[in-house]
Amino acid sequence: MLTKIRQLLALTAVACCGWLGLTTSANAASGQPQGCTWHQLFDIAGLNFAYPDLASAYFTAFVPKPAAGQKVLITGNVPDVRYFSFSSYDLSTAPYDTINDFDIAPDNGAQTPFLGPAQVDRSIAYGAPFTLTVDYGKAPAVRAANTLYAKSPLPPGYTIMIYRTYAPLAGLGSDGGVGLPTIVYEDSNGQRVPMSQRADCPDLLNVIIKATGREQRYEARDARGLPKLPQQIPGLQVFANPPPFQVFYNLAKLFGLTPSAVQPHGEGFFTTQSTTYAVSLITRDFDDVYLVRGKAANAVDGSGGPAQLRYWSICQYDVYREAVVACTQDNATQLDADGYYTVVIADAPDRPSWATAGQGFTWLPWGRAVNSMVVVRNMLPASGFAQAFQNIQPDADPYAVSGDYFPRGAYCSAQAIKDAAGLSPAQVFARCAADAASGG
Repeated sequence: MLTKIRQLLALTAVACCGWLGLTTSANAASGQPQGCTWHQLFDIAGLNFAYPDLASAYFTAFVPKPAAGQKVLITGNVPDVRYFSFSSYDLSTAPYDTINDFDIAPDNGAQTPFLGPAQVDRSIAYGAPFTLTVDYGKAPAVRAANTLYAKSPLPPGYTIMIYRTYAPLAGLGSDGGVGLPTIVYEDSNGQRVPMSQRADCPDLLNVIIKATGREQRYEARDARGLPKLPQQIPGLQVFANPPPFQVFYNLAKLFGLTPSAVQPHGEGFFTTQSTTYAVSLITRDFDDVYLVRGKAANAVDGSGGPAQLRYWSICQYDVYREAVVACTQDNATQLDADGYYTVVIADAPDRPSWATAGQGFTWLPWGRAVNSMVVVRNMLPASGFAQAFQNIQPDADPYAVSGDYFPRGAYCSAQAIKDAAGLSPAQVFARCAADAASGG
């Protein structure tokens, strides 16, 4: 069954291997390391896959392993953003290692505003220079300073790296006002040479899409846009009413196909080890209006008191295409008087008249998909935030750990929408949930 699920969602493991194999002939014969550095991987108007967050930028590099006597360095300046990190990936696009901003010490004793998981001191200026070393090996119990660990790449020898930035401050681009980092190779004498850019880099991102098999998967759909494969898996329950939220550990766990012992955060989609994802699979088969509600954690750059998380967001996706439709981030999401968000997901013609910011709601469009996935991200919790999603173990009741911070979902029928006029967000959610529970 797991094999079929992997086929259903077209994991990018084979994709990367196939793509890398296609491009080896472009390497220069000069011996100078050649790769592709910091291309924007996701773009809602172009390459839109792997469930990206619209408040972030994912700059992707394909880095050849250094020759004997060389080492790979990443040099740059601290950006003025909410969060930044570097991650390395294996060929399944699962994260191998991540180094977060607060673990990066600037050069020469300079200061950084990133002091801890949920602690950013905006009085400290950004822009300090830093240098990271890429170590091809497993991260030890005690990490070396300023080191990103990478899995030794399979032939032809490229490592996938992503430089992430989230929520740049107003007026700044996704580079946080400092430009993008540089990948360099340093020899035993301390001489540094920048990685040479391959001539075909601008075309390679489109090659990735074709190599993943996504185009063939899109074609293998019935007239309603549903993939044909699930009907071939006995007992597979993809959608339910009411729609449950669960922590994403891996695909098999999401679909209830594995034993309880699973490896947390073990699948691909270019996820990051800094974030835990609560997901809910939804479908128009039940209704065209969906609500998600939960208690909002205090985030850095928010106004709700000491930060409990670095960042959180809610995004709506086409579940099979992995494409983002829309997102709302923490400090742009409406909260009611009790500190709860209520997000209404519906296309404009189906949007209830009461689903406005003035009434305490945040609206996101559903998009063209019949079947969708809602993702609530929690990034880098403070050590004292016991309700963080990161503290939910596999098979634990998420509400026993996170309480009202863990989201709940409900479809809203036409009758419930009509009856909800003039009600508070809490009352609206309760009305819609009660209607679904009664089978109305």
